[in-house]
Amino acid sequence: MSRMVGARIEHAIITNSEELLNFCMFDEDLNGNNGEEYTQEEALASGFENSAEYIVDISKKETDSFEGMIKKALELVCDTDQDYVAHEVIDIGGGRFVCIIAVAKNI
Repeated sequence: MSRMVGARIEHAIITNSEELLNFCMFDEDLNGNNGEEYTQEEALASGFENSAEYIVDISKKETDSFEGMIKKALELVCDTDQDYVAHEVIDIGGGRFVCIIAVAKNI
């Protein structure tokens, strides 16, 4: 049986793909700071320096709307680590979206 030892919420208001990329960089594995061994093989094979850039690029290509791109990116981020337990995208109007990722560390 696992036990939760900590939880936090990562959140931001996103209005463009650069802000989405910056939001996806919150994790040291995703932003490349932990080294290539923690970067997705697909990202490296596609010429990206880190998984966050790869995730945003894939999200752009697979969706037709900005909101869809954000949702896809957060889904892909959450798929990279079992500690990411939930995500949500809320349209607050004016091309602004609140993005939330819940992180819970289990042991």
